[in-house]
Amino acid sequence: MAETADQAEDLVQETLLRAWLCQDRFRPRGHLRAWTFTIMRSSLSPSKRETADPTDVGNAAPDRRRIDPGR
Repeated sequence: MAETADQAEDLVQETLLRAWLCQDRFRPRGHLRAWTFTIMRSSLSPSKRETADPTDVGNAAPDRRRIDPGR
């Protein structure tokens, strides 16, 4: 979804901000992870949204091996 670590950080921040602002729309019986993933996908550019794999939600914790430690 994100091509660089900076883009990934921006996407996470945007997603968390949108989730915070719309927290009244979250249903307590719903799945938080699915809800935030939907918010994240909707914040992607249209071209990224079309190519994003909806089954690739990753781990709950970020995989640090994918991020360049030299940045």
